[in-house]
Order: sequence, then structure tokens, then C-alpha cells
Amino acid sequence: MISTFWSLLAAFAAVTLEYLYRTLNGSWWHNLPFYVPLQLVISFCIYKLVTVPGQPLIGALIVWSFAIIVTRLLVTVVLLRDHVSPGVWAAVILMVAARVVQQTWR
Repeated sequence: MISTFWSLLAAFAAVTLEYLYRTLNGSWWHNLPFYVPLQLVISFCIYKLVTVPGQPLIGALIVWSFAIIVTRLLVTVVLLRDHVSPGVWAAVILMVAARVVQQTWR
């Protein structure tokens, strides 16, 4: 389950960056001190995610994709109060299906 930890941490950092970009005023140069450390966290988490022993690369990327889509949905619906298109909901369903198939088909 260590891959889940790195996936969730990377997803949380990425969605935090997206949220800050949408909510902070000013140019992105002005807010660069927020962006650079979070980008380094994302890069480190992805590195740790793809180097977890016993976890194939495609499986790690599915876990990360699922984590980032779910956190984006939560931020979009709860914090930003934006409309989520049906295509996004379909993508979430397909990601859940991919994860279930990955875990059951061994």
C-alpha cells in the first residue's frame, strides 16, 4: 500500500497547485514560491511511486491517475463549485474498472 501513499501525496500536491493557480490573484511569476516546492514534491512522489518494488509501472500509473482524478473531482465539486461534465464521470468509472481488473486479474 506504499504506492497508494505516494499516489495520494502526488495527487494532493498537484491538485493543490491547480487550486492555487485558479484562486490566487496576480501573475504566476508572483506566486512562483508556492509552485516550485509543490512541483518538487510531485516529482519526488512520482519517482518513489515508479520505483516501489513489486509494483509494475502501469499499475503505479493507474493508481496515480485514479488518485488525481478523484482529488480533482473533490476540489471541483466541493471547493470551486464548478460543473463536472459527464465525460469526467465516465473517466472516473473507467479508472475504477481498470483498478478492479488490475487487482482481480492476476
